Amino acid sequence: MSTFKPFDDGTVALAVTSASASIDFTALHNGSTARLANVGGELVYIKFGGSDVTADENDIPMLGNTVEVFALPNGVTHCAAASDSSPGSNTLYITPGDGD
Repeated sequence: MSTFKPFDDGTVALAVTSASASIDFTALHNGSTARLANVGGELVYIKFGGSDVTADENDIPMLGNTVEVFALPNGVTHCAAASDSSPGSNTLYITPGDGD
């Protein structure tokens, strides 16, 4: 296990509502990790992929006010997120880097 090392100026913010939205974080290089901080109180669903990725209730649930680190496969350029409530409003901060 190695300490998470964020990439300089790599953090992006994604406004999360009940409609899926995605954000490009191509500062991430293949095989890296991403630290996600859900700074809202609501559960959100996340999914990683390419520019056409969308998230729904069948994807990875992330509790409100939590931080998680994910190892990402090669080719990931975007993160999508959606909340399970309407209107819903959270912010998800995505920080690419290396390590756990």
